[in-house]
Amino acid sequence: MVVTTLEFVHCLAVFFCRHGKLERAEVLFQRVLSGNKALGNEVSVLAVMNNFGNLYREQKRLDKAEEMYQCVLDGWKRRLGIDHVSTLGVINNLGVIFQDQGKLKKAKEMYLQSLAGYQRTHGQDHLSMLDTISNIGEVYIIEGKVKDAIKMYTQARAGYERKLGPDHERPKGSPAKYRS
Repeated sequence: MVVTTLEFVHCLAVFFCRHGKLERAEVLFQRVLSGNKALGNEVSVLAVMNNFGNLYREQKRLDKAEEMYQCVLDGWKRRLGIDHVSTLGVINNLGVIFQDQGKLKKAKEMYLQSLAGYQRTHGQDHLSMLDTISNIGEVYIIEGKVKDAIKMYTQARAGYERKLGPDHERPKGSPAKYRS
């Protein structure tokens, strides 16, 4: 497989983002975004914009993250459709942003939309779907709906155990809350 310079720089930016080097990541993401725009590569532009959303979330720039994810969502819906795993991941990411902003009703709407899409097209144990179920549980905890939260967490745990085994640990720097 041939890796282009822009792909390598994008991977490096993701690495820096995951390891807390956010300023370095931002500079590299901007370089990759500009390069892909110049090449007219919409798919790569959307992927970089999604990672900008992740970066902005880490920087607590939630309005910018929301704006970025919304642009990506519009693009993925147009290019891939509503039930593609990339589209569903961005819907989940918007839920995370809304949750971080305290907009629990909107967060739950996004999570439920993402969950329904995963259930329709990707089966019961898709890892991103399980993350979404866990995110719904978090909203229920915040709302004080402990029984509903336990139900969601139990469902997610059972799926993780089926998919990954009972002793699997998520690697550091890989939060369950959102997907790249």
